[in-house]
Formats: sequence, structure tokens, C-alpha cells
Amino acid sequence: MVKILVIDDDRMNCDLLQAVLTRHGYDVHSATSGLEGLNLFREHHPRVTILDLRMPEMDGLTVLKEIRAIDPHAPVIILGGGATESQENQARTLRVTDFVRKGLSLDVLVEGVNRVVQQPAKKIEGATAQSGNAVAMIEQTRPDLILLDLMLPGMNGVEVLRRLRDNNFAGAVIIVTGSYDEELLQDAWSLRPQEVISKPIDLDKLLSIIQLVLVCREC
Repeated sequence: MVKILVIDDDRMNCDLLQAVLTRHGYDVHSATSGLEGLNLFREHHPRVTILDLRMPEMDGLTVLKEIRAIDPHAPVIILGGGATESQENQARTLRVTDFVRKGLSLDVLVEGVNRVVQQPAKKIEGATAQSGNAVAMIEQTRPDLILLDLMLPGMNGVEVLRRLRDNNFAGAVIIVTGSYDEELLQDAWSLRPQEVISKPIDLDKLLSIIQLVLVCREC
């Protein structure tokens, strides 16, 4: 069953979209905050994410940047009631799949979801893995660089990096994290990552760091 993720701080709107999309045969998950939504995105890898633009603490554009860091090709439909031209332009720069204004018929949104689902899914350039199989995948593929989330379910990023060091992994490691746990961050730095980047991620900054790390390794 095709998975859909709805991220909207309005619980009633989440419930409505979940009911409508479920009736159309989709497996729908919902979150009422950006952080919860990103956790569900990592866990379920939805075929389509429906994302509210206006949310407290972490707005839709910030969530979209985080999604792009996880999967550059993930289809995302933004619900953009009251969006400014600047916000719409930023969303398009981040390769939003569609922009649906709130207040339109739900049939318009469902048609948009159906249209995306019928298209072939694009593969992520590179490889991603959850904590449980990350070490095994790395041993097989031997990547030059790993982007490692510190807060992973089951086995956190420090434990993954420790296993990589024990297995003499020679590639570069950049840790990304939204945690401010000083002890955990100290444990991470003790395992010699090339960099630790705080969330929300600035994609331009991340790309610059990746390029710098790879160039330094060549030198």
C-alpha cells in the first residue's frame, strides 16, 4: 500500500486529510509538528508528503529543506494558504512537487497525489540506510563520505560511528543533529567526525562542507 505523510499543525486538518486519502486506498501517517513529521519521514519513507507551509517552531520551508537533505527527490506537496510570492519562490527553489492553496476542493489535492503516485519514483543518488543495516551497507559499498544523523532509533549515530571506527572505516563522516545533549555531542566528537552540523540544515552550507571535506581528503 502506498504511504502518504501529512504534516500539519492543525489536528483537525490532519484527521480530515487522513480520512479522505485512506478512502482512496492510501496508507496515511500524520504529524502535527515539523520535528515529528521528519521522524515519520525517516521511518516510513512516504511516496508523497503533504506539508503545511505555516507551522510554529519549524515552518514548512524548513521542513522541506530537511526532507531534501534526506531525499533530494522525495515528492512534496505544500499546502500554502496565504503564502507570499517569496515563500512560493523558495518552495520552488527547493523543488516542491506541487503547491496547493488551502480552501480548494480536496479533490484537487487527491488528484495531485494520484498524479505523483502514478509517476515512476526517482531513486536517491547515493545510498541511505537506517541504523539497523547502516554498518552492513557501508561495509559493502565503502562510500567516500557518510552523512550520519545523530538521533537514530534503535542505534544512535554515536554507536554507528563507533562501529565504523572499530571496523577501520576510512571514509569521511559528517554528523547532522538537532540534539543539544552536550555529553552525546562530546561522545560524537571523540570519534573524530570531519564535522558536526546542527539542524535545521542550510543546504548551501552543507554542500560547501561536503566539497571541502572531499577536497581535503584528496590532498
